[in-house]
Amino acid sequence: MIILRFLALLIGSAILFGAPFILLPETPQSRPDDFNTVMLNCVAILLVVSGYFFVGVLGHRMRKSLRRRIIAAVLLLFPIIASGYVLFSGKEPDLLPAIGPLFCFTAFLYLAFVFPSNRRRTKRAMRPREESDQIASGPIESRQPT
Repeated sequence: MIILRFLALLIGSAILFGAPFILLPETPQSRPDDFNTVMLNCVAILLVVSGYFFVGVLGHRMRKSLRRRIIAAVLLLFPIIASGYVLFSGKEPDLLPAIGPLFCFTAFLYLAFVFPSNRRRTKRAMRPREESDQIASGPIESRQPT
């Protein structure tokens, strides 16, 4: 599990530092005129990366906490939806070799950290303790001859 957490941090940082280079325009003179588009792209990058960082940092504590598993499920939902959209729309064929493994790794992270819940006890509950007077009187009476 620690290797998965390390890979999640590595992929999250690669997306954080690599996505702006993918979103840069082809020519240096053509810049996006709309400020809202730039901010929407930045927020989308942060939403995608936050799921990987959350699993990478708090992955070891998620098995016992329902709240952390729900937060991780919501945060991992963004990269699953985004990569699924890119894969199934087919509008960007250059990104398919990168998005396919990213989609598979995100689904694997979901199955490894979010999906397993705290299972019920598999061992039988212990019987209640006996009182001290029952312990003292039980074996002694059975040993005495009648």
